[in-house]
Amino acid sequence: MAKIIVLANLKGGVAKSTSTNHFAHAAQANGLDSCIVDFDPNATLYSQGQRLELGVPVYRGNLEDIVKQLKEEIQHDYIFVDTPPNNGDVITRLCLVADEVIVPISPTGYDLDLLAHTTRLISEVEGIRNTALLSILITKYRLNLNSAKEALDKLGANMEKFPVLDNRIRLLDVYSKYQRPTKLDEYEDVLKELELI
Repeated sequence: MAKIIVLANLKGGVAKSTSTNHFAHAAQANGLDSCIVDFDPNATLYSQGQRLELGVPVYRGNLEDIVKQLKEEIQHDYIFVDTPPNNGDVITRLCLVADEVIVPISPTGYDLDLLAHTTRLISEVEGIRNTALLSILITKYRLNLNSAKEALDKLGANMEKFPVLDNRIRLLDVYSKYQRPTKLDEYEDVLKELELI
């Protein structure tokens, strides 16, 4: 059975697509047969996969039959799923079949204020499935930024509600380039923390 890792956040601009792409390549670099399934209506990763020679296959998500596509049709060991922002229904349906749900979030007050909407939705699915799925991943992290420190302090004070991963993804130019990912170490560290590699 494939392991399905869903990256979800109701807010856009938090590095969901970037992280999905880098996670899939990090897993592939560690000998795991990985792919990406793009459920975002913008189809950024799917389009990138059509134009560039990526190291992993990229499939277009089929909203008509999510379970069949992810559980039967796609034959890879690890499936990394990019989700649309502002679509709780699709995110819920994907979380119902996920083995892990990673919520990327930028460490800003605004992003934290909106985090509760996403975590509430995933918590409802966890209740239905009676299993823990959620991990919060800090992305676009800048070490010496006061707003980042304040946001992380706020998250730290709510660890019971927000299971924050120890590893973070820094705000680096290399992550914003439209190319096959080359810097994978930070994403590999996250996968190791989650015991996925």
